[in-house]
Amino acid sequence: MQSGSTRVSPPPSFFAAPWTISRAANSAAWVISVWGILYPRPYGLLVLLLLAMPWVAVVWVRQTHGVFRIDQQRRRPRPNLSIPFVMPGMALLLRGVFDYHALDWARLIAYGFGIGSALCFAGLGADSSIRKWRIAPVLTLTLIYGMGAAMVANGFFDVFAPTTYHAEILDKRVVHGKAIYYQLTVSPWGPRTTENRIEVSRELYQAVSVGGPVCANVNHGALGVPWYDVTECH
Repeated sequence: MQSGSTRVSPPPSFFAAPWTISRAANSAAWVISVWGILYPRPYGLLVLLLLAMPWVAVVWVRQTHGVFRIDQQRRRPRPNLSIPFVMPGMALLLRGVFDYHALDWARLIAYGFGIGSALCFAGLGADSSIRKWRIAPVLTLTLIYGMGAAMVANGFFDVFAPTTYHAEILDKRVVHGKAIYYQLTVSPWGPRTTENRIEVSRELYQAVSVGGPVCANVNHGALGVPWYDVTECH
C-alpha cells in the first residue's frame, strides 16, 4: 500500500523557468515595440501585437498567482513582465501621432482615458504589489497606452470611405532631433481653414514637390472620431 502522503504533481512546463520566460518576453516586447516605431511592416500584424501585449501580460501575471509581477521591486525581485506592459503604449502613441491625424481631440482623449484606466485597474487586480507603491506612475504609463491605442484603433479599424480634399504644398522641411521628422506646409483644405503643417512619411516627402498637389483624406473613424491622412494625388 502507498503511504498516506499525497504526491504533488509537477507544475506545467511553462512555469518551470519563470526568469527565462520573463527575459524572453521582455526582449520580444522591446524588439516588437522598436520595430513598430522604426519600420512598421507588416503593419497590421505589428499593430495587433502592440495592442494585445499589455493585456496578455496582465492575464499572464494573474494566471501565475504571484510567480510573475507587472514590475520588479528592488527589495523583492521577481520575474516580471514590465516591458510588455509598458513599451507597446509608447510605440502605439508614436504610430498614432504619425499615421492618424485626429480632428476631434476631446473625444479621442476621452477614449484614451477610458482605455488607459481600464488597463491600470486590470494591472492592479493582477499584481497586488502595485498597491504598495505609488499608483500614479502606473496610471501615467497606462494612459499613454490608452491614447496610443485609441488613436491607432480609431484609424486602423476604420472601414468607412474617406472624403478627399486637395491642397497645395507651400513648403517642405526636415526636422532633425532625436528622430527625423518630415513636414509639409499645405494650403487650407476641408475642415482646415488656414495653412497647416503636417508630418508625413519619408516616402511621401520625397515623392511630392513645393507647388504641387497633395490629397488629405478625411475618415469617419472606427470610434467615430474623425481623422485624416495625407497621400499623393492620382
